[in-house]
Amino acid sequence: MSDGVWRGVFLASAVFNFIVGISLAVDASAFAASMGLEVARYDALWSPLVAWFVAMFGVFYLIVWRDLDNKPIVAVGMVGKLGVVVLIALAWSRGLAPFGMVALTLVDLAFAALFALFLFTRRSAA
Repeated sequence: MSDGVWRGVFLASAVFNFIVGISLAVDASAFAASMGLEVARYDALWSPLVAWFVAMFGVFYLIVWRDLDNKPIVAVGMVGKLGVVVLIALAWSRGLAPFGMVALTLVDLAFAALFALFLFTRRSAA
């Protein structure tokens, strides 16, 4: 894929992380329930803390968007996204996370696959 396409992937991943981070930072359970959505329980300490890390990964993806030679960031991001998929699936299997959250992690899984493709196929500009 061209560098322009890769930049689009990392920009989209950053935007996704910002949206998820913001949604985790606030207690939207009453709003979601009014729409008939099942959500994970909000925790006044852990939810904003997790939101902060999700958003920070978004900042890292913006760094890669600006300079595609930051492959170590991509590798950490890939592992992070795969970890999210596994941890949410395990939480769901124990009844601790709603299925909608599992479905949302499919986006992370797609980005992880794209990140792996990037790592294995893109040559550095040097």
